Amino acid sequence: MLVDSHCHLNMQRFRAYFSERVDEATYNALYSTASIIERAMDAGVSRMLTIGVQLSDVMETADIVKHHPQVWRTIGIHPEHALEHLDQYGVNEIASIIKREGQGNSTVAIGEIGLDYHFDNVDKDAQMQILHLQLELAEELGLPVVIHSRDAAADTIQALKAHPGVRGVMHCFSGDRAFAEQAMELGYYISIAGPVTYKNAVVLRDVVESLPMDRLLIETDAPFLAPVPCRGQINESAFITHTAHKIADLKQISYDDFVQITSENFYSLFKTV
Repeated sequence: MLVDSHCHLNMQRFRAYFSERVDEATYNALYSTASIIERAMDAGVSRMLTIGVQLSDVMETADIVKHHPQVWRTIGIHPEHALEHLDQYGVNEIASIIKREGQGNSTVAIGEIGLDYHFDNVDKDAQMQILHLQLELAEELGLPVVIHSRDAAADTIQALKAHPGVRGVMHCFSGDRAFAEQAMELGYYISIAGPVTYKNAVVLRDVVESLPMDRLLIETDAPFLAPVPCRGQINESAFITHTAHKIADLKQISYDDFVQITSENFYSLFKTV
């Protein structure tokens, strides 16, 4: 059965973001955690990894994995939240919280962490400081990492090279072949999401065709980036089947073989439980 290696199941946090598409009552009815997981299981998804992006996610994701055994979680600080976390918590408290929460059986990685230079006003120093801190904690805890990198390929590779004892996955990969090859040389998997199904994703499909199957993962990044034919909708783990069929076609292998290989890759990386 399929594995969604990256989703955000605490979707109520995104309710305001999607307010123009779905009214609040409908959103609450359709996008409860239990409803999302039930639809995913019906679609053939056996395991979901719900991703933390800030420390305030910790209690909510802990509750999700407590009540849903098919879900694992990560804990981490997304680069967009780097500066606010340094201001609110400070380095010592951040480290203390991640070390405490990272030792539970349901926590299988540190993430989503990384660099995001997409906007002009980002604090690159804060992002780099938080990234290195979390890479150090991942090595200390013996956990893999989930890396976010947008418009920051060179600095991301440089940071990962500074922590050779850490392995992980490049989440929702959107770079070119050279970036993918550099990441794989450092021991990282490449995870592909819904944009591979988009008409204009020519470069991404070229990357996917070049990837070795034993380094490939698949994800939704739900509730964002719904694949064709669901594009424009609120994404969820059940939609991962569309992405899986597209990648299987690109790799010229059967859907069943694709599911088996990517699931084995997932358990090979996230094998701490």
